[in-house]
Amino acid sequence: MKVKFLGTGSPNSLSHYSSMLVDDHILIDCGPGTFKRLLNQKFDIKKIDTILITHLHGDHVFDIAFILFGLFKEDRNHDLVIIGNRRLKRKTYVLLKEAFLSWIEIIHSLNIHFINSKKLINKEIEINNFKVKSLKEKHGNLLGCYGYIINNTLFTGDVTYTDSFKEFINSNNIKNLVIECTMSIGNDSHIGVDNIVDISNNKDLNIIVTHMGNNSKRKLKEIKFKYNNVKVAEDDDVFDL
Repeated sequence: MKVKFLGTGSPNSLSHYSSMLVDDHILIDCGPGTFKRLLNQKFDIKKIDTILITHLHGDHVFDIAFILFGLFKEDRNHDLVIIGNRRLKRKTYVLLKEAFLSWIEIIHSLNIHFINSKKLINKEIEINNFKVKSLKEKHGNLLGCYGYIINNTLFTGDVTYTDSFKEFINSNNIKNLVIECTMSIGNDSHIGVDNIVDISNNKDLNIIVTHMGNNSKRKLKEIKFKYNNVKVAEDDDVFDL
């Protein structure tokens, strides 16, 4: 599985907003500027057939209207699956309506299938030969936050470091963890560098950190992790997992 990091930053970071491509077909989150990133890299946007949204904060979803516009302009004629919480469909339509006068035409032309992430907690689906499930996560007081497990890799989105989250990682055959680290010290809404240090004590876990603030990124790079199992992602990095 090839994972390309289109962006690795949190909102106050100098890096682009956090977004990832899995095998050029699955887009995970699409904050502001994601579509332009793809255009500048001359990426064939028609390859995208699945979009996974972890939650509805703007730095994770605001560019979905422009992604759909790009697919529409390419005259894409096969199904598009969009997975997210139960409010994502309405959010997508609102953003499209704000962005484009042709929003209804875009919707009708793309044959979009919305899937509620909640339905994938105990039931995986197959996408491009990958098995995909969701994980309900805590992110402060925001409702409808999910991570996604693709085969044995967990992509967290923004998440609070709880005992249940730690237990899930250690007991569900997770081999690769792609995780945010917005803060220097973890809090009720975000993972911190201290949490990454604790997670890294699982020597069998390969950890890739994204969605970083400038300070948390600098501190992560300064640490010599005991098992050398933590990688700090940069914009445009590609990992084979």
